[in-house]
Amino acid sequence: MTLRNKSSSAVSFTNGSLYKVDACKSLDNLQQLHTLTNCGQIIIYDTEYTAWEGSAERNWSLPWEHRELIQIGAVKMDLHPIARVVESFTVIIRPGINCKLSSYIMKLTGITQKMVDKEGVDFADAIVSFYNFASAGSLPLLSYGDDFEIIIRNARLYGAPLPDFTSGAYDIRPLFEDCGIDTSRYSSGTVHQSFSIPFGGAAHDALNDATSVALTLEQLVNSNTAWREAAERKSAA
Repeated sequence: MTLRNKSSSAVSFTNGSLYKVDACKSLDNLQQLHTLTNCGQIIIYDTEYTAWEGSAERNWSLPWEHRELIQIGAVKMDLHPIARVVESFTVIIRPGINCKLSSYIMKLTGITQKMVDKEGVDFADAIVSFYNFASAGSLPLLSYGDDFEIIIRNARLYGAPLPDFTSGAYDIRPLFEDCGIDTSRYSSGTVHQSFSIPFGGAAHDALNDATSVALTLEQLVNSNTAWREAAERKSAA
């Protein structure tokens, strides 16, 4: 169905239950990225969600535990003529079931109960804002892992429709592995350290984590001869 959000732009929705939980595809190498984007733009994003002491180890298996989103952070990247971040996005989300954040997640992320209560928006509003940032869902979504699964699970949890992200969602870790980065040693918020890239943003903030991944991809793309040659051919066309 097509609705209009508060900014009056048309948004095409899909029932969240229609998305497969494994909808996040593997992005295997730079050539696949080039084919996917034709040196255009991409979105690199990250999520933070509710957790409690020991919840990760037990895979949120207690009946009351849900991985409710509390933040989406993202950057928009140009890949032509060089890879660079051109815009950023962040939104705080108010969880709808476990409304009170645990001391564990507040300490981990720096997101406080006051921030959620004052700045937080509902999941449905947050995902439309994210869709608009992704150029009406037309840009590929890249994350360091299966963050799109968390988005799908939240849509199902709340019975909310999802906007149509028509260019798909991809896990960038296989691409990093193909380029020689041992992703088992890094999180999204620390992977920039694989190239000793200076960046002072604290990990477990979704925007900082997305930026860390983007800085790493910048390094890989801008140092790749084949990519530069393809970008030059596009400029000359």
